[in-house]
Amino acid sequence: MMKFSCFFIFLCLGDALRVTPSDNTDKLRLEAITNSEESWLPTGAGPHDIAFTAILSKLHDANGRKWDNSKQDIAAWASGVKHFGLHGVVIHDGGFSPEDIKELSSEQLSFFNLLESKIWKDSIWEKDWQGLTINDQRFYAAGAIMEAYKDRLGYVLMTDSRDVDFGRDPFKLMRATDSAMNSSFVFVQDEWRPHYDMGLKDRHETAWLWVQGRYNKCFGKQMPEEWSYGSLYNNGAIGGHVTKVISLLHSIRQKSKEIVPLNRNTLSCGMPTINKVIQEDFKDHIVSGYPFNGKFKHPDNEEVAAVLHKSFLPGEDRKNHMRTGVDSQP
Repeated sequence: MMKFSCFFIFLCLGDALRVTPSDNTDKLRLEAITNSEESWLPTGAGPHDIAFTAILSKLHDANGRKWDNSKQDIAAWASGVKHFGLHGVVIHDGGFSPEDIKELSSEQLSFFNLLESKIWKDSIWEKDWQGLTINDQRFYAAGAIMEAYKDRLGYVLMTDSRDVDFGRDPFKLMRATDSAMNSSFVFVQDEWRPHYDMGLKDRHETAWLWVQGRYNKCFGKQMPEEWSYGSLYNNGAIGGHVTKVISLLHSIRQKSKEIVPLNRNTLSCGMPTINKVIQEDFKDHIVSGYPFNGKFKHPDNEEVAAVLHKSFLPGEDRKNHMRTGVDSQP
């Protein structure tokens, strides 16, 4: 694993690697479809760097939440997109009305209705997402879009929605890191101090203990103890060159097939799955942590990080050091 203490993530498996005549047919079908469904892409030839988020309001949420305030759910995220001149795409399933989309759309923000897109129907992503929760299904939605449009995309970022903002341009950071290292990495958020007690009222529990318990429920076996000796990865922010991210998403798709059938639609298994993917398929060879992401659940107005996932106070003035502060020079 590459870990930045003062700095700072993939493999196409199984059927994703095999090229057959039917694959060529699918490729031609996708090319025809994508040529007619490109209104969400920025203008120009590309490749385009895109920040994705997803609001799947009509599907099953294992936590019982109702995602009915869609405009508010993307407010902080969209503000960061605008501030840094990024292009953001909201993947949705019809939860945004035509009026909302018209109001919110701009040169920097567009919307992709997954269920109305021809790239989705009968795709391997649609077939394999059946029975999963919203939190897990969003990665299948992103995988289908990225794979269909990979020739038009450069670097991509997939994050949570309502609790994400940006403190710096994540694409500049990812590109610069890859360039400096003459490589191509996947970037994945980690959790800050996962062995600390989370401060729950009814029990003592650390983030690692929670993930270990959820892993057992999702996969029906104990998580290897040695995984807990290092970083705890969080699927709230995943980025890198589109080819790398597609590989990771295929790995998530494959590992999710191992989830205990009885728990597929009752538990969100995203956290144990991302850690399983990184440890088993990527051998912990990923880039994570500060300054790619801020301190998860611990807002720190003095840090300079690109992705702020639960790392900012709701309603605070975002025009502070997180976005505009000048780093001191040695």
